[in-house]
Amino acid sequence: MTRSFSNKLFPFALYHICTRVYLFPFIVYHKQTDQFNSQSAKMKKEDTVKLISAEGFEFIIDKKAAMVSQTIRNMLTSPGSFAETEHGEVTFPEISTTILEKICQYFYWSLQYASGKETEFHIEPEITLELMMAANYLHT
Repeated sequence: MTRSFSNKLFPFALYHICTRVYLFPFIVYHKQTDQFNSQSAKMKKEDTVKLISAEGFEFIIDKKAAMVSQTIRNMLTSPGSFAETEHGEVTFPEISTTILEKICQYFYWSLQYASGKETEFHIEPEITLELMMAANYLHT
């Protein structure tokens, strides 16, 4: 798979998987290829959360967006010295990159339309079951 990242569209990261191109309001980083949007360094670490998929993709999103999930909120704000609380990153070994990507899209969609006009959130039929299981775990 070819993966390339654009630093011209910040805060939108552009990357390719096979022949499809995706545009997201968050930064995507893959540690195996060590490629990411270089402008992410300008973001304050305390304002972002890193969500890591089973395949190792890291999604760096606004903390406000991540707090849509009750589970992530509890992980990041719980008292004690938990790694998630201290480092602001959460690993999901059971959630694939495709599903975590859709979840991040939902977080931003939820923030955008929380108190305004209702719009549809498109979900591809082939990922519905896996997405529902992840949403149940994340309480979203």
